[in-house]
Amino acid sequence: HGDTGTRGRRDGGKAARLFSASPLLRVSASLALRVAVSPLLRVTVLGVLLALAVLPALARLPVEAAALRAWQAAEPRAIAAALEARPPRPVYVTTNWIPWLDVFLGFPGLAPGDRRRALQRLRFGDLGRPVPVPDAYVVHDRGVIANRPLAWREIATPTARSVVYLAPADAPPPCAEGMSPPPSPLSARGERERGGEVASCAGPEAYVMDVEAELFRGLAPPDSAAPIGAGGWTSYAQGFYSAGGAAITRLPGAPIWQNVWQLPPGEYRIALRVYDQGNGGRNVLAVRLNHTVGVARWQSEQPGVREVNVAIADPDGGNLLALTPLFVGQGTLIVDRVSIARSPATWQPPIDGPLALEAEDADGLALAPGGDYSRADGWTSYAMPFYSGGRAAITRAVGRTITLPLPALAAGDYEVTVTVYDYGNGGENVLEIALNGVVADLRWGGDAAGVRDLHLTLRGVGAGSDLRLRALRNGQGYVIVDRVMLVPATP
Repeated sequence: HGDTGTRGRRDGGKAARLFSASPLLRVSASLALRVAVSPLLRVTVLGVLLALAVLPALARLPVEAAALRAWQAAEPRAIAAALEARPPRPVYVTTNWIPWLDVFLGFPGLAPGDRRRALQRLRFGDLGRPVPVPDAYVVHDRGVIANRPLAWREIATPTARSVVYLAPADAPPPCAEGMSPPPSPLSARGERERGGEVASCAGPEAYVMDVEAELFRGLAPPDSAAPIGAGGWTSYAQGFYSAGGAAITRLPGAPIWQNVWQLPPGEYRIALRVYDQGNGGRNVLAVRLNHTVGVARWQSEQPGVREVNVAIADPDGGNLLALTPLFVGQGTLIVDRVSIARSPATWQPPIDGPLALEAEDADGLALAPGGDYSRADGWTSYAMPFYSGGRAAITRAVGRTITLPLPALAAGDYEVTVTVYDYGNGGENVLEIALNGVVADLRWGGDAAGVRDLHLTLRGVGAGSDLRLRALRNGQGYVIVDRVMLVPATP
């Protein structure tokens, strides 16, 4: 105990000498003592410390605010530049860009007679169809879902997110409920033509609804710690997508969905803008429109953005659009945009050629285990560069049927061309083709190997959209169909 007391006195002496020799230490100790006993001083010190912590953040606020304003202004600034290069017309916008466009277009200083002074928000009517705005510019935010008239002509894409359309002066108004435009043939671009005569109103097939996939519900935030899409649906950005982004997944099974404008019962064409990895893998996607499901498939040897079409007959109507990956054979499944359009009542031949249907897009194809078509159970597909779409449908099994996606045909006679592969080994293949109830057989078996066209005429075909192929005989080892082409038969 004595030694301990001696050491305590010695340490205390050292502390006293240090305290007396250090003015800063004396002030710090005195301040700490006052803070401990004085509530007012304690609050003052805490306020000073808080200010020291907050001041750097406050100093950054003007810089961050300026960056935010510059970012907000970039889109309308580019749009204004695109509009300035065009003749003056009224301008309508589908989102709240009006204050910014007012500034960049200098509207307050324009002469009263300048027609471009009419800058206002575009209004929508029934089923999301815009109120007619003849001879005007429409600045559209691709993130806004609208039933866009096909008569609008795209004239500029200032940014990935924005597009400028020109609404023609003679565009017909939407047809009233229960009213349809006079029938007319369908041109190569899918527009209705009546020998120069303008239709009295625009029917439902005169509109298309574009929905950006990266804005669907059910997408998870990107995870920087894992490969993109590894945990399911998410989104990512690339400049070549329609609005600068797309939805991506690596996993089958989980859906994403979006509520669109109300769709009445009817026949619809769903156009999917997808990215194909071009690695030969096959992606399969279920597309649900309300209570009806169609299937989209894509597979090629060429990477890039492409369009895949699905025909859906929706008997109920509604406003639900959902996408569910069924098989991801390319490593990733990527959807950029989904477009919904009413199919015309009947298909008419385009002016530049027949209706071509790729056999590899048929329903009823099985997945080839490990990509080996020789192990497939029934019809499958495989890739060769000499086929029209880079792929063809192939089977060894007899009696199996596949159904090709076909728009509704008017009743009549049709010339049919079926492109097949002939092994040239002397064996005979027989394929049954059934078009809306009219059935015929095709036979081939030459001595030269290669792709060849088989022709036949089907007469008395009823109205409808049913086209089926069935392998009846396999005398060459495989039955291979590349595509089917249809055109109305000449009298």
